[in-house]
Amino acid sequence: RKGEGDDARFAAVADTLGMIGLDDARVVVAQQREALEAIADGAVPADEAALLDIAGALLYIDDTLDAQAAQLGDAAAADGALAAEAQRSRAAAIGEAIAAFAEAREALVVFVDRQWDRTALLAVPGLLIEIAGALAILDQLQAAACLDGVRLYVDRELLAGSQVPEAGRLDAFADAVASLESFLQGMGEQRPDRDRFLDVARSRLQALGYWPLPG
Repeated sequence: RKGEGDDARFAAVADTLGMIGLDDARVVVAQQREALEAIADGAVPADEAALLDIAGALLYIDDTLDAQAAQLGDAAAADGALAAEAQRSRAAAIGEAIAAFAEAREALVVFVDRQWDRTALLAVPGLLIEIAGALAILDQLQAAACLDGVRLYVDRELLAGSQVPEAGRLDAFADAVASLESFLQGMGEQRPDRDRFLDVARSRLQALGYWPLPG
């Protein structure tokens, strides 16, 4: 005769199936619970046909659970693939920003080496806008704002200015540029201390009058 523990286990299985949304399977379990009770009480003979029906129903439950597990596994794999793709896109954006910044820095070096040849800087504002846009997309808004400060300095002091800034101001500008490049490299390497480079960049831009950003 079926014991109370068996009955409780069937009830628990049915409840669990209902909680995970497998209502059809829950109904089948409830039906087999009733069938077993009828056999145990003698209301239905324990013949081969009845037992085969119960066994078939339990196999159906097993197959349903296997299918559910496979579906959950596929969903987890899809989520993992999306996360991996997002990580690859982020790494690509950072790599492009680093490359563009290196190009802008090289133009600044040429500007100095050629005795303040302003034509060397013509592409720099566009490069800095591109980098700032990438940083904004990556939710690095403070870094993007610092890039805007550097760009404004290039526009107003180096391209539009009639005189070359004094050495102290150029040194502060160079520090800001180097700090932002270190910040970008820190993003690429996922370094947790990279924000300290932003602190340096902001302090140098503040000394130059370009932080907070001028109107």
